[in-house]
Amino acid sequence: MKRRNNFYPRLQEGVADKYAENEFHIVDDDAFRFEQRFHKENNPSLIGTITQSWRGSEFKGPTNIYKNPQTLDNFKPFVRGIILINGDLYLADNSSYILHIDIIKLLIKKGIVNGPADLKKLEDFCSDDISVKKFVGIMYFGRNIFGISETVEIDFDNMPYLSAAEKKNPQYKFANKSVFTLKT
Repeated sequence: MKRRNNFYPRLQEGVADKYAENEFHIVDDDAFRFEQRFHKENNPSLIGTITQSWRGSEFKGPTNIYKNPQTLDNFKPFVRGIILINGDLYLADNSSYILHIDIIKLLIKKGIVNGPADLKKLEDFCSDDISVKKFVGIMYFGRNIFGISETVEIDFDNMPYLSAAEKKNPQYKFANKSVFTLKT
C-alpha cells in the first residue's frame, strides 16, 4: 500500500536548493541555466542575469535584468534600474543588493553599451560628471512610478532621459525627484 504525504502536500522538489541559494549563496548551476533559458524563451525582455555584485559579500543571489518590461507585476518597490539617453529602461527584478554599476557592467558585457571592462575606469564611466553622463540611475517606487536613485544628482538635467523613457514606456511615470521624496 502506497502512503501519501498528507503533511506536506505542497512540498516541491528544489526547496532545499532554493534555501541553500538564498541563505548561503550556493547556486545550483543546472537549475540556474534551465531557469535562465526558460525565462529567456518566455520573456523576450530579459537581457541577462547578474550573478555577482560589485558589493561582493552583501549580494543575495542572481538578479534578472529586463529591458523595457511591459508590466511591473513581479517587481518589488525600490529595485534599481537605469535609463539610457535613448529611453531604454533596464530594470532589476529584485533588490539583491546590486548597484547601478552592476547593471552597466552587464550592458557592457552584452555589447548594449560601449564602456570599459576595468572596474576603476568603469567607476569613472558611471560618474555624475555632465561631460561623461551615460545614463540616469532610477529606482522603482511602486504603482508604476519611478524616481531618481539616491546616487544621482538631482541638479543634473535628467529630463532628456526621463522624457525618452516615458515615450518608450508610456505605461509608467518617471519623476525627476528622489525616489525617497515621492509620496504614495
